Amino acid sequence: MIYLPNILSIIRIIIVPLILWLLIKDLFVISAIAIIIVGLTDFFDGYIARKYSSESLLGFYLDSIADKVLIITIYLILGIKSLLPLYLIILIVSREALISGAYLFKLALDLKFNLKPILISKINTFLQIILIVFVCLITTNQINQMGEAMFIKNFLIALVTITTIVSLLIYIIMWLKVVGNE
Repeated sequence: MIYLPNILSIIRIIIVPLILWLLIKDLFVISAIAIIIVGLTDFFDGYIARKYSSESLLGFYLDSIADKVLIITIYLILGIKSLLPLYLIILIVSREALISGAYLFKLALDLKFNLKPILISKINTFLQIILIVFVCLITTNQINQMGEAMFIKNFLIALVTITTIVSLLIYIIMWLKVVGNE
């Protein structure tokens, strides 16, 4: 059981190319199902690691890499397909790149600070996955022409935009405090 969280993170990383292929081939329902499965493995790897006290630095990095690879690549594909606004794609990819850069600087400069994700970041990732699944499902047919679907999509885009900006600002403030104390 101790290795299961890491195995789940590795499975998430391995499934990303399949999801990308499905999205490129416009197999949106199957993509949505695969993304839901990947989202559930993200939840369960953290839950299992905490429940069985098997949290590790390797697990932290595997989980982080899996999340970033999944989010960046899927949002890039959805952006290329013009299924989401360009500003949102740029915002999400920039946030993920800045957070990854902070991790690298932490390692390179041997800075001491807590790398655990903050609550708003977990909420942000959850909402990003919900938005991806919703976009995949409404893209399958004429549902995307319905006013209610567009309202929900726009509402989810607004939530993801807000949580992305807020979490990024909090991470920047935390980073500046750490760097200022070194």
